[in-house]
Amino acid sequence: MISFIVRSLGLAIVTTSFAIAAIGCGGGGTGPKVNTVSGKVTLDGAPIPEGTISFRNLAGNKGSFSGPIVNGDYSVKAESGEMAVEIRATRVVPDKFDTTTNPGHKEPVIEMYVPKEYNSATTLKTSITGTATLPPFELKSGKK
Repeated sequence: MISFIVRSLGLAIVTTSFAIAAIGCGGGGTGPKVNTVSGKVTLDGAPIPEGTISFRNLAGNKGSFSGPIVNGDYSVKAESGEMAVEIRATRVVPDKFDTTTNPGHKEPVIEMYVPKEYNSATTLKTSITGTATLPPFELKSGKK
């Protein structure tokens, strides 16, 4: 008898889970179109070796889309729209160490070397209208 109840309860849980999953999945075709955008990112003429690029939709709470930059190249899936672009990259500062975090141990200091006008206070904008290769983002550090 207990075995029958356990099996019935298990079947009810599985059936309910499938029903909830089916309802939650919806049709899938009614959401915004997602495009693949790609391009290049340089800083002072040199490809950014490693970093991230983010496209933040300027039309309110429509989300943001990010992906890696590798050897100056990126490919990201993003919805159509007017976007703010944020580019981030970090590197180890040569011969500089932090000993405050873990006394007695030297931890390398890492810096964000892309200027803030390209990330936290970005001035970069682009328009995504479909799958495309975007014009290159040619960043300047201000250092000579």
